[in-house]
Amino acid sequence: MHAAKLAYTVNFAKFSIFSVLIKIANSHLYAHPLPENHRFPMEKYELVPQQLLYEGTISEANLFAPQKMEDDVILLTHSTDYLQRLRNAEMSRAEMRRIGFQFSPQLIERELIIMFGTVQAALFALENEIAFNIAGGTHHAFYNKG
Repeated sequence: MHAAKLAYTVNFAKFSIFSVLIKIANSHLYAHPLPENHRFPMEKYELVPQQLLYEGTISEANLFAPQKMEDDVILLTHSTDYLQRLRNAEMSRAEMRRIGFQFSPQLIERELIIMFGTVQAALFALENEIAFNIAGGTHHAFYNKG
């Protein structure tokens, strides 16, 4: 047990040395309001970056606020019909139940920002070997459904 803890400390120290190169996508929109007693721990999107900043693992310079994903990029993965139905709030109750969150325009904005945060983090990782997105994706969506 002691050896495992030591290895973690060594790896953590190495991580800290390179933390100036790490870019982390984060947005205040990641913590989307949910009904009371919802099973999804949405507060983690605020708590994780706060903890990393508090313990000195990262600084504010490591964080970046992603923009919304553009439609032409979304349409590389999702159907035009699905995207239009999301944007026009035309999802059925069953479809929204499958997604797990109640529909709102803010939810769609959140998801578009999360998606582009992942793309931007991947591009930063290609340049600097490491990057993260605090909210790497809420659900596994399909071509034509959530």
